[in-house]
Amino acid sequence: MIYLIILIFVLALYSELQFTIYKSCNTIELYKNLRGVNIYIDNHAENSNAFTVGIIKHSIIISKQLVYKLTELELNAILLHEVGHVKNKHSLINQIVTTAYIGLVWFTISLTDLQSIAFIIIAILFIYLSRKRLNYIQESEADNYSARTDKISLISGLTKISSNKKTFTHLGTKKRVQLIK
Repeated sequence: MIYLIILIFVLALYSELQFTIYKSCNTIELYKNLRGVNIYIDNHAENSNAFTVGIIKHSIIISKQLVYKLTELELNAILLHEVGHVKNKHSLINQIVTTAYIGLVWFTISLTDLQSIAFIIIAILFIYLSRKRLNYIQESEADNYSARTDKISLISGLTKISSNKKTFTHLGTKKRVQLIK
């Protein structure tokens, strides 16, 4: 009997979160961009975050904490940011780049002479710096996509998200806000 009560409670909580998200999706801009994209709630995440996965079939994962922390307009802006990743095909680009990086690593491992040590160090530095730059470009593109609809809510949402020390941010929030303005 206790398990049934717990199950009903969990389902009610999940339904409340789903309702909050889909109520936020009723704005015309977000609704027309979310076709074909699934939205899932991560009830187990300890941080406030949202991210996009998938190359062909895209999904947006939102932590439960994020839904509770943001207003409806802020949640809408963050969802549009994630839609920006989908529209700009960032997952596909990241997959191609990662495959190229793996090829470069395998090539450098195959080198065995002492001169190749310098090449290996340069290759690792190149991978690190180019990945950091690609991440910067992709986050800026997604922010710009969302900011076309509501800059103020995006800035407010990003600021709230970054106030949590357990939140992973791709770029510093101050820099992102400056770029959005």
